[in-house]
Amino acid sequence: MELSLYNNNIWKLFKLEEFSENISVIAGNKKISYKELHKLSNNFESLIRERCLVFIICKNCVESISGYLGVFQSGAVPVLLNETINRLQLEKLIEKYSPAYIFLPSIKNKTILNKTIIDTIGSYDFCKTGLDQDYNIHYDLALLLTTSGSTGSPKFVRQSYKNILSNAKSISKYLEIKSTDRAITTLPMS
Repeated sequence: MELSLYNNNIWKLFKLEEFSENISVIAGNKKISYKELHKLSNNFESLIRERCLVFIICKNCVESISGYLGVFQSGAVPVLLNETINRLQLEKLIEKYSPAYIFLPSIKNKTILNKTIIDTIGSYDFCKTGLDQDYNIHYDLALLLTTSGSTGSPKFVRQSYKNILSNAKSISKYLEIKSTDRAITTLPMS
């Protein structure tokens, strides 16, 4: 299967429509089906232009998950950053990488300067930074993940659409994951 920007429909790629009524996320007492998660993530497509960077300040919550899926689905490149990132580190990353958008908890929004809120989704704000650079992003680039950060240098690991699909298949096969299984969140989303 050839994967690229132009056919990255995550719902078809991972055959999620087959599981639309299954529970995808349990957050406290709230159970969210794949169909509901798909609906939440669709909010992003009309907000984002293709092939730009979007910083997502991640918490283990429905908003972060739907934001990640929505940004991915829109053809933009999500950059997952931990919610514990301090203001100075975040400002350096914004300056260095010029993301077009930032999706972050409303509480943290006060710390970011020079942005415009274009939508609020649950406890998160979706903001345009005004830094939308005219740079080319390779069509295979799907995701940027932070490195361990031990050096303090703002570097990322690049993941292609093929990497993501291959990793998901390998993990699923190795752990013998079935459609009736549900994972728990033990690590930060980023």
